[in-house]
Amino acid sequence: DAVWNVEATLSGNFDVDPLTFMVYGSCAHEGSNIGIGEVSLTDVAFLPYGFSGDVLLKNRITETKVYLRISIRPNNIQKYPSPGAPLDGFRFSLVRPRADRGELELEANPVDRRFAMIACPPSGTFQAYNNEADADYSVGESDFVCAVNGCREPRQFQ
Repeated sequence: DAVWNVEATLSGNFDVDPLTFMVYGSCAHEGSNIGIGEVSLTDVAFLPYGFSGDVLLKNRITETKVYLRISIRPNNIQKYPSPGAPLDGFRFSLVRPRADRGELELEANPVDRRFAMIACPPSGTFQAYNNEADADYSVGESDFVCAVNGCREPRQFQ
């Protein structure tokens, strides 16, 4: 496992430009650097609270999934956030009690055309799920929904 420990201060307009990480490696038989993969994070992934976790690299040169572990801390935050669930998400399913005949509902706002951000604290069946889930795998306000029943288009999450 390669390790590259570096801490840097970046400035930029992150609500417009994504933060892009590009990973290169050396190829002994070619004698040159080759691109292993890259990942771009928009501001919704790390602002305003920061981010710590593993992100899946895209444009990989191998069939093996390659992750990059990163921590991002905005200047107004004193400590890096603790790692949570992987950025590529986690799956869960909800079993509604027989007495619960209402709809499953989360109030969410489409963000960046790729995610829907949960706008209010979950209640009902979602809260019951959270009561049993590990803290890193609970569903909460400001979390992001990436897919619902296989649909990955936030405008169709209804």
